[in-house]
Amino acid sequence: MTKCIVTECERGRASKLGYCPMHWKRWHRRGTVEYTPPPKAGGPCSGPGCPRPSVARGYCGRHIQRIYRDIPLEETGSLPERFMGFVELSDEGCWLWKSTITHTGYGQFRFLNKVILAHRMAYELYVGAAPPRCCVCHRCDVRHCVRPDHLFLGTTSDNQRDRYLKGRHRVNPANLTTEGSR
Repeated sequence: MTKCIVTECERGRASKLGYCPMHWKRWHRRGTVEYTPPPKAGGPCSGPGCPRPSVARGYCGRHIQRIYRDIPLEETGSLPERFMGFVELSDEGCWLWKSTITHTGYGQFRFLNKVILAHRMAYELYVGAAPPRCCVCHRCDVRHCVRPDHLFLGTTSDNQRDRYLKGRHRVNPANLTTEGSR
């Protein structure tokens, strides 16, 4: 019976390349037979500049997901550069959002672990801060357009009035009358 070629190993039956099964797995997975304990969960995340606690392998949940999806751990580029990476210019002059679209047709952008409507983010990036209770409305009526000069601020009633005047509202057949009588 051959012994493992690692001098401290007490295990017997070396097989592949002279290693016992345990050292073979270490060499195959890590390229070394030395034991390195995994980082403990609960310490700080090993991601660049990340303040969150680690949950596995020394990383927080966000960085673990980035590792599994082969996405670089650090954010690349400034916020406007990152935002414009999801925009495609159309022939009509709109900036069309090419990332996540809601079921109602509006673009979504993830910023600081929050999902924000893309046209609202475009307004805040290129025009200025929008008050929280105001709507960011479209002049062009393309829901996934994020071009700043196609956007304007308004109240909910302004948005509803604009929708009605442009003929984008749904008509309830029960509300239709004949001869203009109600």
